[in-house]
Amino acid sequence: MVVRQFKLIGISSYLYSIQPHKWNVLPMFWLWERTWNGFWNVLWILIRKEYSPGLVTSFLFASILLWLLSRESHAGKPGLRKTTFIAAAGLVFELLLISTLFVFS
Repeated sequence: MVVRQFKLIGISSYLYSIQPHKWNVLPMFWLWERTWNGFWNVLWILIRKEYSPGLVTSFLFASILLWLLSRESHAGKPGLRKTTFIAAAGLVFELLLISTLFVFS
């Protein structure tokens, strides 16, 4: 499942690179998804009492997300409704990924 996710991230990056105005929500979506994954990593540590390798990178993604949100809020875009929708979509995608851990284990 992780390999598929990285393929999707690669395809999203390619689409954004060739048509940034059409696919401008993709980078924000993946930042939200990786940030939600960071919350899951913290929960994993609390539940399993063992280190989760994604913990360090999740703080990096959350930092980038916060920086991007502050930068775009000063520029007057993307708007609360759009940001909320992208954050919710990232959360749904992350929940689907987490659910596969329990289904396939």
